[in-house]
Amino acid sequence: MATSTSTPKASRRTVLRRRWRVGGPAGNEVLTSTAAVVLVVLLVAEGVTIVHMRGLLIAHMFIGLVLIPPVLLKLGSTGYRMVSYYAGARDYRAKGPPLLPLRVIAPVLVASTIAVLASGVALLAVGHKSGTGRGNARPRARRTR
Repeated sequence: MATSTSTPKASRRTVLRRRWRVGGPAGNEVLTSTAAVVLVVLLVAEGVTIVHMRGLLIAHMFIGLVLIPPVLLKLGSTGYRMVSYYAGARDYRAKGPPLLPLRVIAPVLVASTIAVLASGVALLAVGHKSGTGRGNARPRARRTR
């Protein structure tokens, strides 16, 4: 009687490994979608800090910095898909190009995203300068009653 060396646990591990090691267009789509979900959550939080900027300025700056890696990941994964498609990779050509409106607005969206994040990092690097852009105005002292 021959016994098999593979157990149900071993085959389950193999299936799980394959599921986590999806490559090609399917893997790229999973990576892009995951980055998008993270970005939506962070952008909602950033939007809340914009509405209440005075009280949440530090949170706004922190969330802005936390946004940078997922934005870079999303730009990298979508850029990789674009390059693979136009370079003629068979799997990506079979998947087809993105919709035309998405291809048209992509350069503007990428440029504005980079500009917003870069300006935020630059403002953080320079720091707060009291009175900048307001002449020599000083902050008013609060009146006590």
